[in-house]
Amino acid sequence: MLPLMLSCVEHGARLKPELDVTIALLAGKQAPLEPVSRAVAAMDRRTDEGLRGGTVMLPRRRVHVGLWFRLLRTLLDELTASRSRLSQGSNATFERIWSATGHPWRAGVSVWRPYEQLDPRRQQQLLEAAATAMQLAETGAITARGTLGPLLTRESHGPVYEGDQSSQRDRELLRARQELDAAIDAARTDPAAARQILTQFTAGVSLPLFERQRQFLINIGIPARFLPDARELGRIDLVDNGTEALRTERYRS
Repeated sequence: MLPLMLSCVEHGARLKPELDVTIALLAGKQAPLEPVSRAVAAMDRRTDEGLRGGTVMLPRRRVHVGLWFRLLRTLLDELTASRSRLSQGSNATFERIWSATGHPWRAGVSVWRPYEQLDPRRQQQLLEAAATAMQLAETGAITARGTLGPLLTRESHGPVYEGDQSSQRDRELLRARQELDAAIDAARTDPAAARQILTQFTAGVSLPLFERQRQFLINIGIPARFLPDARELGRIDLVDNGTEALRTERYRS
């Protein structure tokens, strides 16, 4: 029975007394939807999130729902404080909050009473004022003090290390890597590009290394049919050297 929300978070519409809705239904009508402010919608989404999941995401970090309700209840209590109890700066802050809501100071409460004992109209006005205060604190328009106040403000961005400046050599290496990646991508679908990259990868190597380089290119996605062997590539020097090496090995055996 304690009003903690002003709106339906699904439709963004203000909640209405059950009696009003019942009367409208009996009359064959539907109670008109009344939208709420962005500040109220944001506050109610947090309350709904806490009731459903047990935690609430505030601008600075996620908190337990109990901490959220303590913050909200404290704020509702502070918004009914008399001017005589406030400093000059706090008076100016509260004046700004109540002016933004369009409701009278303290929701028209002349003699302080706890939130739970106020009539529904004043409770709703106080909830609107609390939502407005949270929005103003989050945007930096007012300063939220106290131990829980910083939770309503976004953490300021600190300096970020820009990193070491890349040298000319680093830039050249990066460009060469990008060109190599592009050549490999082309070789996966173009036989001529595959033949060219095989030629580049095997320049000045022995036959065993030629075979290892060819297998490496196959392993990274270039089709084997695009990669000729040493004889098909015209590397007779490798074939002859490989034969001679084989003869030498047999002689030693």
